Amino acid sequence: MSAVSVAEMIEAEKRALADGWTEEDLLELAGDRLGHAIGRFFPIAGTAVGFLGKGHNAGDTLVALAVLRDTYGWNVGIQTSHTMEDCAPLVSVVAGRHGPFPAWEAGSHHGDRRRPLLLLD
Repeated sequence: MSAVSVAEMIEAEKRALADGWTEEDLLELAGDRLGHAIGRFFPIAGTAVGFLGKGHNAGDTLVALAVLRDTYGWNVGIQTSHTMEDCAPLVSVVAGRHGPFPAWEAGSHHGDRRRPLLLLD
């Protein structure tokens, strides 16, 4: 798997937007692909916790968590640094579409060491 620099990612996003993709399209696609990649990499479902800021990366994370929960049977939860009202408007839209997402409390992992505990930031 190759990586891109921040500048390359910004340029790719600009080209996609110029080609008619919306920010919401890109966010949904990124989160969907991330969720499926994680689900395939970890064949045994575990617990995934999203640590959310207030920007669009929080939206990508919410979509990935929904894929893990709905497609792969993972337990999911979130920790937020801000209220949803303080997040980018698109994050609230995504949360409403794919939620609800329970708040994760430290120590609530199932404790089965054979199952992954994944933190998404």
